[in-house]
Amino acid sequence: DRMLHSEALTPAGRILYGATMFPSLTLMGGVSLLLSDILGGKDPRDITGGGNPAQATKFWLAALAKGGGAGFIGDVLLSGVGRQGQSGATSAVSAVAGPVIGSAFELVYDVGLKNVQDAAAGDDTHGKEAAMRWVRGHTPFVNLWYSKLVLDQAFLNDLQEMIAPGYLDRVKERAYKQWHQDFWWSPGGGEPRAPNLEAAVGQ
Repeated sequence: DRMLHSEALTPAGRILYGATMFPSLTLMGGVSLLLSDILGGKDPRDITGGGNPAQATKFWLAALAKGGGAGFIGDVLLSGVGRQGQSGATSAVSAVAGPVIGSAFELVYDVGLKNVQDAAAGDDTHGKEAAMRWVRGHTPFVNLWYSKLVLDQAFLNDLQEMIAPGYLDRVKERAYKQWHQDFWWSPGGGEPRAPNLEAAVGQ
C-alpha cells in the first residue's frame, strides 16, 4: 500500500506494479486453498476444473480472493460463505466491523433470524446445527490448523451429527457439489488414506 502511494511511482508504474502482483497473489491463494483442503481431510480441489472452464475460473477467482488480490468483497462474492459455513452476509459484516461485531451478527442472523425466515418460508431449518457451529467456532484451540482435523474425528463430528442428524452427509454432499471433492479422511469415521494429490490436476 505504501509503495502504491509512493510519489516515486507514476500512475503507469502503479498499474504495472499491480499487474505483476496479481499473478503471485493468485498463486499463493491457490496453494493456500489446496493446503486448507488437505488439512480439512479432503483431497485437493481440481485447479483445472476437470475440463470445465467455468469450474476452473471459479477456482482461480477463489484463489485470487484468498491471496488478497480481490479484497474482502471478492472473498464474500466468490466464496459465498465464510468460515465454517457462515453466510456471505456475516462474512461481510465481519470484514467491515471486525470479528467481535461479526460474531454477534452471526449469532443473531445465522443462528436466529435466518432459521426463523426459513421456517416461515416452509424450508428446512438448521438452528441446532448453526448454534453448534457458532459455539465450535468460538471455542479456544478447536480450530487450530494442526489440531482441528484430529479433534473433528475424535468427537466433534459425532457431536455435531448427534445434535443435527444428517450433518456429515450434508458436509460430504456440499464438498462434492461445489468442487467434486472426496475425503481422504471421511468425516464421521473410517480409516484414513493418503490424500490424492493428483486430484489437484484432474487425475
